[in-house]
Amino acid sequence: GENSTMKNLLWLDDVREAPPGWIWAKTAKEAASVLLSMDVEYASFDHDLGHPKYDGTWLLKWMIKKNRWPKCKPGVHSANLYAAQRMLDLIRQFGPYVER
Repeated sequence: GENSTMKNLLWLDDVREAPPGWIWAKTAKEAASVLLSMDVEYASFDHDLGHPKYDGTWLLKWMIKKNRWPKCKPGVHSANLYAAQRMLDLIRQFGPYVER
């Protein structure tokens, strides 16, 4: 709504519905185009998106290459724990976020 502090929230998931008020990208390429077209405040990414190549890891590698990041450090909500950990590692290593 109007008094929400967070703007442009991006949710990447091919199955689970985005929370109310979030932009729902169902593919990694869709999420990439959202990141290019606006300043995303915060994002939460799934890993397994029903595509053999364009998964959450692909998106993060694209973000690293293009240096397009949400303002706040993104989250990962994948049930694939191994892949989720790999994604979090990429965010920590390459994201422009100060660790506290």
